[in-house]
Amino acid sequence: MPEPDGLAGLGPRRKRGEGQAEHLRGNAIVLGLVYIAFATLAVRLERKPHFEEVFGNAGLVLLLGALVSGVLDSSTWGVWGVALLAVAALVMWISFGLGRSLYFALGVLAAYIGVLRLLFRWSPVSLAFLVAALLGVGALALIFTAHRRMIER
Repeated sequence: MPEPDGLAGLGPRRKRGEGQAEHLRGNAIVLGLVYIAFATLAVRLERKPHFEEVFGNAGLVLLLGALVSGVLDSSTWGVWGVALLAVAALVMWISFGLGRSLYFALGVLAAYIGVLRLLFRWSPVSLAFLVAALLGVGALALIFTAHRRMIER
């Protein structure tokens, strides 16, 4: 039996669980962007700038998590993969310039998961596990190197 969706049943009627992943993914992307905007405004307007880390991390976890969810769960995972890698690269580039190593690490982690999806899709399993381990070591080396450079500046 279809259940009402939305506030007080005002939304369209759907079966339980139908389309909820896409809806949740969209909400996470929007909310993540809002949190990132709050982080930016907190610093630029000098209003509670110490909240920037909380808003920024929460926003990036929501945004990148929603994109990772699209890569792992959606039938159109290729489109989500391109979006994930583009956003992760943008996050790494901006966070390196700002000297935010945790933001950088979140971008690297999201890109790593996106690349793993491609790797396990088209490679033999034994080779995929070996390459995944090597990529993991490379991702950690990249994070440590970037962190060290951020501290030196």
